Parts: sequence; structure tokens; C-alpha cells
Amino acid sequence: GTAWYVEWAGYDGSQCYQLRLETAPAASQEGPNNGHGVLQILTWPRATPPAAGAAGQTIASNLVTDSNGPFERADAGEMVDPSASTGADFTPDFQQLAVHVTAQRGDSIAHVDTTFTALNTSRNTPDTNDCSRGRPT
Repeated sequence: GTAWYVEWAGYDGSQCYQLRLETAPAASQEGPNNGHGVLQILTWPRATPPAAGAAGQTIASNLVTDSNGPFERADAGEMVDPSASTGADFTPDFQQLAVHVTAQRGDSIAHVDTTFTALNTSRNTPDTNDCSRGRPT
């Protein structure tokens, strides 16, 4: 649809998280965003997913993204940015998530590119978990 999102389970698996960039905010959210995207985080206990359409906590607004989307995930053993100067033999042992967003307000533009490393993961961490059941939409 109009949202890009990534989900994950907390360190002990009891809490679920969704980071979502909604690129076409609802009419009630459009005001100061002028049609740009809103980055939100949603949390819920694993066994109690939120209702459909539940709003998250807004982290940033006035965001734009290209067709590749704002999120880039790398499994353990892969590099999010293979051009980084980490050494030819370096192989990360954790999953990583790169977030690429651009904030735009009038003529002012700010780019943010950051990578998060999930230190509670390994090469044996499965791709799926119970948090995708009851996913908020």
C-alpha cells in the first residue's frame, strides 16, 4: 500500500515492534506534513496485537523516500554497505537494519542514513517470529 515497514521481536520475544514510514498520511495527519511521510513506531505484547489502523508514536514527519524504500535489512554474514572500509575479510555476525530517510520542509532538506546492529541475533536467528501474526496495518 502506502507504507514501508519492518518488524522485529524484542530481546526476549515478549514484545513486538514495527517501524513504519507511512508515505500517504491519513487526512487527520496531513496538516503540517504537506503530504510527506510520517515515521512511526508501534509496540505490542506478542500475544496481544493492536487493532487494525492503530496509530503509532510519531518519530519524524515531512519525510520522503525513493522507490527503494527507507529500510535495508542484512542477515548475519552479509554487509548492509559492502563499500564500507571494514576490511576484505570482515563478516558481521549479527543482523543489521539500515534506515535511509530524507526530511524535506520547503527548500530545506536533511538526509539521514544510519545502520542498527541487532546484537541479540546470530547467523542462526530465524527470519520469522510470532510478531508477524496480528501485524498492524
